[in-house]
Amino acid sequence: MAGNFLETKFGEMYYELETRSENRKEQLAIFIHGSNKQTQKINFWSPIRSIIQSQVNAVVIDLIGHGRSKGTDIEMSFTDHVTSVKLLINHFTKKMEIRDLILIGRSYGGAIVQQLAIDIEDIASIGLIAPAGVEKYANQIKTKKISILWDVNDPIIPFKQIENYLNTNNEIKLYTLGKPNLNVNNLFYIGSDNNPSHEPELQSPELFTRFLKSLIE
Repeated sequence: MAGNFLETKFGEMYYELETRSENRKEQLAIFIHGSNKQTQKINFWSPIRSIIQSQVNAVVIDLIGHGRSKGTDIEMSFTDHVTSVKLLINHFTKKMEIRDLILIGRSYGGAIVQQLAIDIEDIASIGLIAPAGVEKYANQIKTKKISILWDVNDPIIPFKQIENYLNTNNEIKLYTLGKPNLNVNNLFYIGSDNNPSHEPELQSPELFTRFLKSLIE
């Protein structure tokens, strides 16, 4: 992916853009990582970047304060992060002819995506990976097409929070590591012999591929 910087009032946000998916030129997926400054940055996606590149035009970012983004000494609030990603979205909607904007966030990035889905009406679909903030945002989401990827034994963010989404009218597709004790439609799960994980996309590339395809088809 080609790397570049976007100037914002908080500093320069580093992003990488990949536009190899010739049959989906009008789709763009933006990937947002979690909050840990040591591990959560663009490189987190490296083990599954080939899957991302094969499926959709994609932008992966370093949130301000992470990775190669400039302004790493700035203490960014949640609202600041949401605002900075809005600036990135505006940048690409002006630069590219985007018909379907797809937002994908993991953990803290999932909370950012949910807030964006409340603030922005024309998002085609959102993907949430072990997301934070579900209990706060689920009933406010305007985007109807939602896919969620989670380990049922997640040690960081309890899977039981998924119930907040199952009680909404949104079109939910659920992908899990381990079989959940739920009676829901649109469920795909893979049995897991691994230790409980907060990183289901890395634990099962197959499950992540199915999750991603559900957002772009």
